[in-house]
This record gives sequence, structure tokens and C-alpha cells, in this order.
Amino acid sequence: MSSRSACRSTRRVRLTLYRGHGRVRRASVTMNGEHVKAARNGRSALLDMRGYRSGIARVNVNLRLDDGRTVRFAKRFVTCVPQRDSGK
Repeated sequence: MSSRSACRSTRRVRLTLYRGHGRVRRASVTMNGEHVKAARNGRSALLDMRGYRSGIARVNVNLRLDDGRTVRFAKRFVTCVPQRDSGK
């Protein structure tokens, strides 16, 4: 039986927001309810998960395109996965 130790995440993720047709006019990104700054062009956001405890981080993205359409999606990321014993 292995014991799971509590760990803190050291993970950073570059999330690509939109690759479709049209330009992004405004991007709103939240991770676990906290606002995350998106790139100026609205095409990416840097999710900094450092310091979060192990678990699932929920990311919600709302995009407003220049033609007025709204694109919304959500993703989940594992913040911290305990290391496996290498057997050495």
C-alpha cells in the first residue's frame, strides 16, 4: 500500500484559446473562480498553478469575436500528481 503525500503544484500551462475563424476582440479566463490574464491578442493565457494543492483546476474561457459571436468552453487540469516510486 502506498501513501499519498500532499504536494504543491509547480506546473504552468500555456492555454491556446482560439484557432477558428475570426479575431478575438475580448477574452475572459478564470481558473477556480479567479481571473487569469490573457495575452493582448486574446489567443493564449498562461495558467500558473504553482502553489495550488493537488486536485483539479477548472478553467472557464469566454471569448467575444469581432463579428459578435461568443465562444465559451471549459477545461480541467490536474494540478499536482504524486511522483511514482522509481524502485531504485
